[in-house]
Amino acid sequence: MRLLLRKAKIYTLLILAISFIGCEDDDEVVLPEVIAGFTFTLNQQSGTVTFINISEEAQSFLWNFGDGDTSTEINPVKMYESGSYTVTLTASNAAGASATFEDNLTVTIPTPGPGFDSGLLTNGDFENGVDPWIGNGANIDTDGGNSFNFVNVETAGNAFDVNLSQVVEITQGTNYILTFDASSDRERTMLAGIGLNEAPFTNTAPSVDLTTTTQTFILQLSAADFGGANSRVLFDMGADVGVVVIDNVSLVEGGDGSDSNTGGGFDSGLIANGDFEAGDTSWIGSGLNIVTDGGNSFNSVDVTVAGNAFDVNLSQVVEITQGTNYILTFDASSDRMRTMLAGIGLNEDPFTNTAPSVDLTTDTQTFMLQLAATDFGSANSRILFDMGAEVGTVVIDNVSLVEGGDGSDSNTGGGGTFDSGLLTNGDFENGSDSWTVGVGSDPAPVATDAGNTFYSVDVMTAGAAFDVNLTQMLEIVQGSTYTLTFDAWSDRDRSIVAGIGLSDGDFSNTSETVNITATRDTYMLSLTATTFGAANARVLFDSGAEVGLVNIDNVSLVLDSSGGGGGGCTATEVAATALPLDFEGCETFLASQNFGSGLTSQLVANPFKTGINTSDFVLQVDKPSGSEFFAGIQNTFASNFDLTTTNTFKAKIYSTKANVTFRFELAVIPNDGSLGNPNPVFVTIANANEWTEVEFTFINLPEPPTTYNHLVIKPDNDAMDSPITEDGTYYIDDIVLE
Repeated sequence: MRLLLRKAKIYTLLILAISFIGCEDDDEVVLPEVIAGFTFTLNQQSGTVTFINISEEAQSFLWNFGDGDTSTEINPVKMYESGSYTVTLTASNAAGASATFEDNLTVTIPTPGPGFDSGLLTNGDFENGVDPWIGNGANIDTDGGNSFNFVNVETAGNAFDVNLSQVVEITQGTNYILTFDASSDRERTMLAGIGLNEAPFTNTAPSVDLTTTTQTFILQLSAADFGGANSRVLFDMGADVGVVVIDNVSLVEGGDGSDSNTGGGFDSGLIANGDFEAGDTSWIGSGLNIVTDGGNSFNSVDVTVAGNAFDVNLSQVVEITQGTNYILTFDASSDRMRTMLAGIGLNEDPFTNTAPSVDLTTDTQTFMLQLAATDFGSANSRILFDMGAEVGTVVIDNVSLVEGGDGSDSNTGGGGTFDSGLLTNGDFENGSDSWTVGVGSDPAPVATDAGNTFYSVDVMTAGAAFDVNLTQMLEIVQGSTYTLTFDAWSDRDRSIVAGIGLSDGDFSNTSETVNITATRDTYMLSLTATTFGAANARVLFDSGAEVGLVNIDNVSLVLDSSGGGGGGCTATEVAATALPLDFEGCETFLASQNFGSGLTSQLVANPFKTGINTSDFVLQVDKPSGSEFFAGIQNTFASNFDLTTTNTFKAKIYSTKANVTFRFELAVIPNDGSLGNPNPVFVTIANANEWTEVEFTFINLPEPPTTYNHLVIKPDNDAMDSPITEDGTYYIDDIVLE
């Protein structure tokens, strides 16, 4: 029996040994690979960064925020001070595998801008309450974060019975400019000016006409016969009943001392409703179509079929006296380069007229026509705009007709002498005047050919782009958007850099690389001075990076007058709320939400209205050489995407680079880490310099199809995370889910 037991034990051990040997090679465990990664949203106003964890196959996380702070949260929220930080995420799983990902971010919390400039006064914007304003009409109200003086005159009497004043020293014999905003709840008047604050209270105070619309008044005032330390700015409001609101009061020395008011309502001269604020009143014609945008009304007509110029007409009947000269002034623009006729003439057979042709562009221009009614005139005459000869939109506003001028039947505005905008001598017809080599005093080289003068330089040795530079100094206001337009050509295909920037210090700038050829072309750049501004800033052209001839002419810089964001946005840009997204208004992927160094974005006019995309406005994304490979744009939509019936997105993209890969990501914001994101989608755009419709489909969604609300777009980010070695500009439009 003992022998049997011993043999049984031996057999058992042998079987166990064989079992272990058999498992040794066949049952090796393959651990899942951990992939670490994150994106983030940044609020530059507060320095708040929300991190979005996109790691895979990980259960625990360690964040190093680059400032000494750490966190083990999945999607932490961190408050930063201004500065640059390297953020590191280490992701690990239960089996002990881990991976690390790091990204750099720069936080620039804006310094509060300078307060309102009250000139010689104090607290002209009333943001510090009533002090040092005096008078029984001093009453500060605050609405929507803005403070102003508000008074309701219930009983009419003497104008000075209800007064708002501030004591200020006035020097006798000096001219002053008094500027302020004012409105009422009705049409009424008040007196505004400067004078003594003691007997005999000598003053100069013109009457201004108030309406329910806030107007900015600019009064030219002369202290011809009074002055002293105990003088004042004054507003006398007691003569009429009604509310009076006053804000943003400024007094400075200067002006012509004419004791006149150059603010208030628009002066249409001999015609009525020249600013179209009363709708279509007094206007006639097939081209009559009033549009109101941003509180401003104007006439806008889209000519879709070209024919006779008079086929599309806007007119207003006005008496014209034969033998009299007139000046017709108006603002006009188009969505393209085109012409129209504008002038005066009969409103009955034989319709005799004088109507010069004017050249319209996409920029609003003020035209001033000198017109002579030499051989016509009657009570049934008119001003006329004939627009039917060419297709395209025509916008007309602020029309005025007055007697006078030289009767030359000429156009001294708009398409006459070249308009350099904020620059001087943009067409170089005065040689090198105002243009220099770099930021020194050496004059820029110019050439003259067939009567036309232009900047010309032949780069013999390639180096840094800024080694060969053309500059003109001017003031650039931080936060403002400008349009830079110029003609350029070369003796070969090559590039130059054009933009705006500082002329000293760190030479901060906003610029773009422009590819020029042997053919003279016109280029238009939209440039925002996001992080810089100075009185001695500049327009710049850097040509030194490549050899070859560079010719530049007809340079113009104008301030984007939209009053809000770029492109077609006339107010404040906001995060897009839902798809489809066409970028025609203010909804966009906010630049403040961009991530990764180097990349910038802005709303702009569509510079390439060709092929499948002829819309007016698009989103421009610049990703220059040296940008972080993962840099991109992102937006959290207010409405979740409904991927129940389709999970395919489409977008129109114009790339300046061929064979460029876009990376698209879908996510959930906010997310405590419990919700999964689908894998990114890569799409390659084969052709450069043409609009392409791309599709990107997210498959194997980890969450229900109505969960996701966050879209990330990373231009030039392939699956290998290749470095960015070449500048790229990308235009994005018409993002849809279908």
